[in-house]
Formats: sequence, structure tokens, C-alpha cells
Amino acid sequence: MKKRIKKIITIFVIVLISVIVAIAIIFYFRPSWFLNFYTLHDSCVVAKGTFFSFSREVICTESLKPFDPEWSPNKKYLAFFDDVGESYDKQWFLKIINPRTMKIKTIFIGPWVTSNYEWFDNNTIRVYIGGASGARFYRNLDIRREKPYVYADDRATDDNSEWGAEVYKSDGSFIQIDGG
Repeated sequence: MKKRIKKIITIFVIVLISVIVAIAIIFYFRPSWFLNFYTLHDSCVVAKGTFFSFSREVICTESLKPFDPEWSPNKKYLAFFDDVGESYDKQWFLKIINPRTMKIKTIFIGPWVTSNYEWFDNNTIRVYIGGASGARFYRNLDIRREKPYVYADDRATDDNSEWGAEVYKSDGSFIQIDGG
């Protein structure tokens, strides 16, 4: 009888450890399966558990762009704009959240005409800045960069080949022009 109970407990412990290891591996490679991120009242980014009761405010500020943070293509990072409003040329901060550690990193500080961003690949974000009616400029930024790209300070030292432009046509499509 004792051998049977010991065997059942051993099997239970092995299964429990296997489940915990599997969850940890999945969370490491796909945190988006376990966490949903959204903005609350355009002032807080909130993480909420998908399968379990968990809710945590990741960051609360004065104002965020009014849309939910966007996952990278590999679902490992999130990006969102924070309206810090230091000055007209340092108003929008593009921030990255690492959901495994809940650390937030600023990778871009842009002017009031900063319009939006899109994930270009797993480690690159394309940031758009309004240029004129029907046109916008963009720059690709590596999210692994050490310091944020500050448009007001770093633009003057950029090589023009690092920037591109998009011009919208009357039919709603656009023409993309590479820098240089």
C-alpha cells in the first residue's frame, strides 16, 4: 500500500513539474498567450492574465495615444506611445515593454507631429512623422538600441539614407520613397 501511494505521489510530482516547465517555456517564447495588454482611460497600460486572474498596471501617465499597445510580430514585445509633452519637439515617447520582466524602455522621442509606428520585423519599428499634407517621413529603429533616438537632437547628425518618405495618392494608395 505504501509503495502504491509513493508511486502515485511521484507521478503527480513529475506531472506537476512538467506542467510548470512547459508553462515557463511557453511564456518565454510566447508571452502573448498568457497576457493581454490594453490602455485604461488613455492613461494607464494594464496587463491582464489570459487564463488566470491577474491584473497589473504596468505604467500610468498623463496621456497615451488612444489605442492599445501592439505586439511585435514574434509576440515577445509590446510598443506604445506616451505623451510626455516636455516640449513641442520632445512630446511623444515610443516605449517598448518586455512582458517577461515588465521593464519599459524608451526607444524614440519625437515631436508633436509624430503620427504612428508599425512593427517592421521582430526587432525593428518604423516610426512615422508627419511631413506635410499627404506625406510623412519614417525611420526604422532597432528596439535593442542602448539610448533612445531623440528626433530633435539626433536628426541633424543622421545620414539622409536612414530616412524615407511616403506620399499618398488621391486613390488612397501611397508611393514609398527611400532616403538618400
